[in-house]
Amino acid sequence: MVAVVYSGSRYANWRIAHKGTETIELRTVGINPFFNDEKYILQVLNKNIQLIHNAEKIKKIFFLAQVQHQKKEMRL
Repeated sequence: MVAVVYSGSRYANWRIAHKGTETIELRTVGINPFFNDEKYILQVLNKNIQLIHNAEKIKKIFFLAQVQHQKKEMRL
């Protein structure tokens, strides 16, 4: 099985396919490795029953994250 994940700040949309056919579609809260640490990401993944039941079968994950950088000005 292969998982394709497109994540924004609020939601992550998952499509899991087996032998070229989409078998599972689900949504979790957004995941951004730039802002979220490993502990948080594991908590998100462990809350979804479909991911838990298919974890051993998923061999590859393609992860795409939307990242926006905003230039912030600070005055001291």
